Amino acid sequence: MSRSSKKSPFISYRLFNTIDKMNLKNLKQLVFTKSRSSTVFPSMVGHNISVYNGKNYVPFLILNQMISSKLGEFSRTRNFRGHKGINKKLIKKSSKKVTKNKKSIKKNIKTTSKKFKK
Repeated sequence: MSRSSKKSPFISYRLFNTIDKMNLKNLKQLVFTKSRSSTVFPSMVGHNISVYNGKNYVPFLILNQMISSKLGEFSRTRNFRGHKGINKKLIKKSSKKVTKNKKSIKKNIKTTSKKFKK
């Protein structure tokens, strides 16, 4: 669902003040924030911002392409460790079971066919 057109984009008051003061003094220091819901404004371009992801701060440089997106989009909160790999030993065991089953099925078919021939 999209945001209402009546509402303006959200930015943390504290974050906005620190960036505004840095722009007046022409400073480009690292800014630490926990406000993941703040929107990136054009005045933030060129600043290094570290956003808290729940465990530590993730630093990144604000670029023009990031304007109107949220700060939380750039700091991942969950680590993807990958899907469980396929165990080759299990594959070999299962293929042996299948071949054994095929052999036993063939034996059963032969014995039943002999019974019906008589």
